[in-house]
Amino acid sequence: MWEPFEPGSSPVDWCEGNYKISPRQLLDELAILWVYMTGLCIFFPRRYLPSIFRNNRKLFSMFIVLPTLIATGLSVVHPAINAFALMCLAIPAFGFMILELKKTKSMRVYRLGVRCGAVWILAVVCWLNDRLFCDTWMNLNFPYLHAFWHLLIFIASYTATVLFAYFSVKDERPQQSPVLKYWPRNDFELDLKAFERRLTEVIASLQPSTLRWRIILFMLGVHGRVIAPSIITQRARSVLRDFNMSCDDTGKLILKPTRPPHSHET
Repeated sequence: MWEPFEPGSSPVDWCEGNYKISPRQLLDELAILWVYMTGLCIFFPRRYLPSIFRNNRKLFSMFIVLPTLIATGLSVVHPAINAFALMCLAIPAFGFMILELKKTKSMRVYRLGVRCGAVWILAVVCWLNDRLFCDTWMNLNFPYLHAFWHLLIFIASYTATVLFAYFSVKDERPQQSPVLKYWPRNDFELDLKAFERRLTEVIASLQPSTLRWRIILFMLGVHGRVIAPSIITQRARSVLRDFNMSCDDTGKLILKPTRPPHSHET
């Protein structure tokens, strides 16, 4: 079953250059170009539109078609240049994302933007190493950077699309009060509320609901399950202590008042 994925199963190495043997390579890059330009037309912040477009997004979109057509023609003539040109297109998008993140008041949006930028940088590092130093990585028996590039850039691109959709609605439809949520679990980030909810769920699942069940469990010799909640809360308190917090016996978090600095600390 896994034979096609085993080392040495490919007739060629997995360096960037060998992807040119596929007639789909140019088609893939052209698709990336047009998707990027479409996103630029849809999500480009209106307040940054040059005055020549008179705040008209439709006029701006019509103008974008021209350089896209030129880039499409050049990609057929010089495919190698097209690859680097696509990488350069990400720079202005990255810059606009930084500008928008500096304005946002939502820490959830800001953290997602930081993760998006980190993944994008890591993807570019993988691509550059694969493009320029593939022979070195082949000698190290690690020819997988191009595959990592595809995975990481997909994650970064999808995340950027979500962010710019949020920025667009926030800028042009503020009355709709956009909110960033995760699916299928909105507590993906594991913030304090999610941590508290999970802690209370764990303690509740370990806590027998009535005294009768406590007695039965003790008689059956499984009393360790009865005292397990206290062990969980003790360990949680020892960890939370470093963050100036604690929790009660049910797992509810307790925020302690900030300790005033001593005279020798000021």
